[in-house]
Amino acid sequence: MKILIVQESDWIERGPHQSHHLMERLSKRGHVVRVIDYEILWRSHGDKSLISKRRVFENEWKAVEGGNITVIRPAIIKFPVMDYVSLLYTHRREIKRQLSEFNPDVIIGFGILNAMLALRLARKTPFVYYIIDSLHKLVPQNAFHPLAKYIESKNMGNADKVIAINEKLKDYAI
Repeated sequence: MKILIVQESDWIERGPHQSHHLMERLSKRGHVVRVIDYEILWRSHGDKSLISKRRVFENEWKAVEGGNITVIRPAIIKFPVMDYVSLLYTHRREIKRQLSEFNPDVIIGFGILNAMLALRLARKTPFVYYIIDSLHKLVPQNAFHPLAKYIESKNMGNADKVIAINEKLKDYAI
């Protein structure tokens, strides 16, 4: 099975989280996993360039030795708020590219904005929204929390399947 993950966190520097364990185990069983991620920690990196270029990391694993994850990090503008605005454009383009070239059997969304984009672009590809947190509360700019909550709830409503990692998040999803 070909699995495309979309998330707005750094797959390589963050974690390992439940998603790492699960996807790396699936990759060891022969499933092909690609992750479109976001360099959320760009502010703390020493790189002072305004634009980060698209990067692809092959054979990544954090939790399960020998896991084989391809991480695709689309370009962003590294400036507060503009990072999310640019994410809308670059992640949309990357999701379209992966739908065309990779042709995933399923898309799993762990984010807000790129999950929304993937849902809109997926068409016939099943979409699973995997809830690991109350994501809108993690948006750095408090002014965007209501909008993020609205998009998050729309994502839940439009997904083919919603999975929550615990009972509290299950209640939150309902």
